[in-house]
Amino acid sequence: MTRSANSQDGRTAKQAKAAPKASIFGLDFVLHTAEFTKKAVARHGHVWEVHIAAVGPSVYGLAGAEGLQAFYDPQNIARYPAADSSLLLNLWTSNGFPGLPPLDGEGFLRRKNNFLTLTTWDAAEKLLQATDQPIVEALQHIGRDGSTFSYWDFSNRLILGLYSKQWFGLGIEDWNGGKHAADIVVAVQDAFAIFGDKHLTHRPQELAKIMLTDYFQAALAALRSQPKEHGKALLAAYLQTPESQKLNDDELIMDMFQMLVTGTYGLLIQGNSLMYRLLKHPKIRAKIAAEISNIQEPLTIKTLLAQKYTEAFVKETLRWYPAVFALAGHSTRDFVVEGKLVPAGVKVLACLYGTCHDPTVFEDPESFDPERHLPPRSEGPQAFWNDYSVVFGAGNNRTGHSCAGKWLAMAHLLHITIRLVQNWNFEMADDSEQIEWPRFEPHPENGLMLQRVPLQ
Repeated sequence: MTRSANSQDGRTAKQAKAAPKASIFGLDFVLHTAEFTKKAVARHGHVWEVHIAAVGPSVYGLAGAEGLQAFYDPQNIARYPAADSSLLLNLWTSNGFPGLPPLDGEGFLRRKNNFLTLTTWDAAEKLLQATDQPIVEALQHIGRDGSTFSYWDFSNRLILGLYSKQWFGLGIEDWNGGKHAADIVVAVQDAFAIFGDKHLTHRPQELAKIMLTDYFQAALAALRSQPKEHGKALLAAYLQTPESQKLNDDELIMDMFQMLVTGTYGLLIQGNSLMYRLLKHPKIRAKIAAEISNIQEPLTIKTLLAQKYTEAFVKETLRWYPAVFALAGHSTRDFVVEGKLVPAGVKVLACLYGTCHDPTVFEDPESFDPERHLPPRSEGPQAFWNDYSVVFGAGNNRTGHSCAGKWLAMAHLLHITIRLVQNWNFEMADDSEQIEWPRFEPHPENGLMLQRVPLQ
């Protein structure tokens, strides 16, 4: 169990054991961080330390049920310090922290609850209906000329285009006639990298931050100047809330950043992992096809959530490839997890990837098996997909660190899985393709090159 330094049950900081050292010099941690954290959990358990020789301070890793619950306890961990409200000033600055509102405190909770006004059942239905037909048409036309294509590139342009329009009214394909849409896609990819190592981005950082800020400013201006044209955008409803009316434009742009980058791009990452697993597991794909064979049209959120085997497939894919391998914070006090001390004032990682592959949490974790998420097995902690879902954060949706849009994300991933299976006529151009962790998030190493085959 998690204990504070001054607990009275004997597990005080003085009596706790030191965390085992997973690495003394930290070279593997720096070069292959995602795989390192996974192996560290397997070898050293749920609490361990890495000393990074070139930097100096230690990094502590937490995993498993108790480790992650300790991480998500705001008395133990400050997720991020307060950041300036300007996206342009904070993205890729030298202070090492993402240019986002702090993930703790009253201000964070107010803005989170404000965002929750957008995640209603009605809003989800409208989002589903607005994006469904374009997704189906795109899947039916891609690769018809017989050429191979990158599913990574295809899905990035498609989903960011569709969702940016639904979020903001002015989509990336609308802004300046779409001539900067490809640049916006790359800028979003680079922006997501600030959660990991911002020095590993593959595009000039200055261009990316200016491009995103310019686009968000244009979308905000278009919504205000053309309310009839863009009034159905989710941002229009957001601007009507009392909390949003207290925000200046820099703060609104920060929230737009979270909608498009941390939200929509996170879905893209997971959507590519779904496609990869559908390609790799034809028998699982056949089971999904059988489950959805009599599905009613048009699709509704209720219909999506009723597909239990498909949902188990999505959960298993997220277990294998969470959108980020870890979350970072700083310890604000000494605390004890499983008898081991995490001292105050150190960087702490919540090892999502490692926990999802932890044999003490999942039986045979290196086996891809959707049925582990179905009764009677229902593997994982009792609250794995609820109170702390690992891949979607933890705690109460309004007061904790649970993702505000997690059920919308699940609905989208169910949606894209169903439409992929219904329109299945793809195969991998290269069977050796793998999902890798080049930065903070999983990527198909070669862009997931596909080719079209006869409809199955």
